[in-house]
Amino acid sequence: MPSSLDLIVHGELFYTYQVPPTTKLPPELLDLLISPPAISTFVSISRTPAEISIVTNFKLETTIVSTTEGIKDATPWRCMSIRGPMEFNLTGIMCNLTTPLKVAEVLDTDYLLIPADEDKVHKAIEALKKDWTIVIAS
Repeated sequence: MPSSLDLIVHGELFYTYQVPPTTKLPPELLDLLISPPAISTFVSISRTPAEISIVTNFKLETTIVSTTEGIKDATPWRCMSIRGPMEFNLTGIMCNLTTPLKVAEVLDTDYLLIPADEDKVHKAIEALKKDWTIVIAS
């Protein structure tokens, strides 16, 4: 792994919110993606079959929380990022970041993206079979 990549430990707290996947999000929440309160605002909204995850570097306003059905209380996190720009095809970065975090028991990762090339997917599955039970979703 190139040592020229810098890891930034952000000083502010980040907050995660979980919402059932069928929840209709209030317009005020979606407006944060288009018109954030400040240039340094971090807002990420993602959906999986199990949940909608909202990550921000600020606590959501009470009005947004109160109008979002099924939202769980904010969980505070610290954020680390890799200073870019980085080439999109760099490999090994996640391994070098997640291995020490796994050993320290502070990792909470849900999804890993692997290039869609079937040969690479097969190689990834074979490599992970040594330490993991692999479940192939249809």
